[in-house]
Amino acid sequence: SLEKSNEIDSDRANDSLKRAQQRKTEQNTDINDARVEASLVRALNRLRVSKR
Repeated sequence: SLEKSNEIDSDRANDSLKRAQQRKTEQNTDINDARVEASLVRALNRLRVSKR
């Protein structure tokens, strides 16, 4: 869903980005690559929008 820049918690988005980056480097078979990639994209987009 669409989020406005004033609705985004930058700290939370940063935490999400760090978690997704960590999961990407781990060899965790429980979390598939598509989910990790989607998490990365979402977090990066939220951070980009929050800086507007």
